[in-house]
Amino acid sequence: MMKETIAEIFDFPEDRFPVNEESRIQDRLIEKVMAFARRFYDAEMEKAMALFAPPGSANPKVLADGVENSLMLDFFDWFLFDCTVDPEGALTVTDIFLRRKKLDLSGREKNIIEMMSYARMDLFEIREVHPGRGLVLRRLADGSEFSVVEMKASRQLKRWSLIVCRLWTLDGVRRLSPAMYAFEPDRRPFLEKMINEFREMTKRLGAPSDNFRRGFSPLICREWLDPALHPRKPKMRNSDDNRLVFCRALFRTDDRTAVHNSLLGQQKILTEEDGPDQIVWISPKRNLAGGRSILGTFFWDGNELVFEANSLRRFNRGLGILKQAGGAKLRLIEETRKPIEEMLAEAPAAAAGETPVRTEIKAPEKILEFKRAYYHGWLKKPIPALQGKTPLQAVRSSAGKKRVAELLKGIEHLEEELRQRGEPGLETAFLWEGLGLDPKDF
Repeated sequence: MMKETIAEIFDFPEDRFPVNEESRIQDRLIEKVMAFARRFYDAEMEKAMALFAPPGSANPKVLADGVENSLMLDFFDWFLFDCTVDPEGALTVTDIFLRRKKLDLSGREKNIIEMMSYARMDLFEIREVHPGRGLVLRRLADGSEFSVVEMKASRQLKRWSLIVCRLWTLDGVRRLSPAMYAFEPDRRPFLEKMINEFREMTKRLGAPSDNFRRGFSPLICREWLDPALHPRKPKMRNSDDNRLVFCRALFRTDDRTAVHNSLLGQQKILTEEDGPDQIVWISPKRNLAGGRSILGTFFWDGNELVFEANSLRRFNRGLGILKQAGGAKLRLIEETRKPIEEMLAEAPAAAAGETPVRTEIKAPEKILEFKRAYYHGWLKKPIPALQGKTPLQAVRSSAGKKRVAELLKGIEHLEEELRQRGEPGLETAFLWEGLGLDPKDF
């Protein structure tokens, strides 16, 4: 089925989308189901709350403004539509309400409550934002895209954010249900891995599929609240728990082909050829994204070979491999070892995820001019997150393109956040274009 166009779904004046009959029916039905739950399942509700939120989340001192109210909305959404309450563990409050009240409900009411009950919580990436109108979401499980009418959240959410929610169809358009968890773009690998592992665990235990649905929202809620309950300092170590040190060695050789082939043939490390000028040294273990972490890179510039790694342990091991592969054919020209702390001191704003703007610049146009110049230079700077390669170097490989796209999403997300705060935010399309990348591909 072809996805509806933005013009078709968002063709209405801002904040004037009519609240039609089905939306009003939905509001009344939720009130009725809530009253039903409080009357017949109050004890179950209290027990469920203890299972839903992590310890300490009831303390308003650790929660930001509005989070406590959101937490209660999220809980009731889960309790009414996903949490089973009957002795056999098969029916939700909404299921039982529908069975008992079906003779009192109109056909339209039955259709709406069945639609709400059937909708599943899922993980989406925000692909487009139309402030005051709606969003375009991509479901990460299968890549399906959905246009959603949403006035309030579309002014607060940013492109590339991740949200966990369910989609309801009311009055002929898709809407977000009240329960929603928002995450930063860089949480995507972890969230996808966590959800997949939880799904597989329920299958291995031979549990009914409804058990995954019952446990999904509490699992996500704990991750959503975790930063508030357990603040963490930035991790200055790599995936092997080694201290981050940007290491680089430059070699020269008269026999490039022999050295290149010898590197590919090494049995002690796992490598793959990524074009004629680059060899990637990868981990034999899977990372959070389901792929393999890059432990180091070897890339050619004519007859010069550059080796880079992000820890002394990986670097020294790689030098040993190079000695074995190249022997006398390789001549060391220069070597650099720089701890991450030194790199952060040289560019503290960029490393902390802040926009690198000098304090003496006040005019918005000057700020944007400075930031544009900074990011033009950023394209040619070695980036620790790219194993010390520049973005222009990293996009030479398919894996590198994906990593660079993730960084660009983060930059775009940050600039949009600045715009929403009323500060100068830079349009980042020139970065995608300068790297030859299309956001639609990632």
